[in-house]
Amino acid sequence: MLPWSGAVQLPFYSVETLVLIEGDASAPFSRQLLELQVLLQNWVPMAEQLDSMLSSKSQQKHKEKIYGSWQDDFYPYTIVPAVLYSDSWEIVFYRNSGVNYNFTVFWKDNRVQDLRLGGS
Repeated sequence: MLPWSGAVQLPFYSVETLVLIEGDASAPFSRQLLELQVLLQNWVPMAEQLDSMLSSKSQQKHKEKIYGSWQDDFYPYTIVPAVLYSDSWEIVFYRNSGVNYNFTVFWKDNRVQDLRLGGS
């Protein structure tokens, strides 16, 4: 298995996102390309799910000020096949500036499966 990578410019973000896909010597695996295409086509509904989950989780952790306006303050840094959840994608968001806060989203079957807050 070989990694294939590239940078993409996603709508709504000024910074490019690194995408990693597994494959062989000749090409990325077609199944992963199709899954990635579905993820990107469903970015807006995914962000809506994420908005609800992030609001709830940041309140639980008392970090509403950090993650409250995540759409403006964070960008997707990487999209990679997830190790933690098979056949899913791990999307890591980093803060545009300031303190190094981040969060990770696990996406599978057209929905956000899990959300983890990270950073300082």
